[in-house]
Amino acid sequence: MSVRSPPLICIVGPSGSGKTTLIEKIIDSLLAKGYSAGTIKHHIHDDFEIDHEGKDTWRHAQAGAETVCISSPTMFAMVKRVKKELNLDEISSYQEDRDVILADGFNRSDRPRVIIAREEADLINFGEGKEVLATIKDTLDPRQVGCIVDAIEALIKSDSK
Repeated sequence: MSVRSPPLICIVGPSGSGKTTLIEKIIDSLLAKGYSAGTIKHHIHDDFEIDHEGKDTWRHAQAGAETVCISSPTMFAMVKRVKKELNLDEISSYQEDRDVILADGFNRSDRPRVIIAREEADLINFGEGKEVLATIKDTLDPRQVGCIVDAIEALIKSDSK
């Protein structure tokens, strides 16, 4: 029996273009329709922290733990040291229980995408040779969000067949 992989859509565009705001609006609309969503943020810098200095999980990592998990009745988080950056398939395998996964960034992936374009060059830089679900130029119109959510819902429904 194989595990279903949810559709994964990349939200791409220049830094500061509104990717996070768009993701928030898409998630809100999907939740209103009864779907669950996961996200993956691509962080281009080498290191980041999800815990604060001095807290238990931070101390575990400082002591040398290569995988640190924290769990509560309502949340779970994991930090795992890796030898090389994981690809989207490897990362998304942790979210197979979601209806859809939205990835912030991952410009080089071959996954379907929504492009936020400030300039015409962004359309080429972020979309060439890729399946583009939607393109947003200038400001985000609520009707555009609805169209994007409709396209994502169609992917979810076709994926569940």
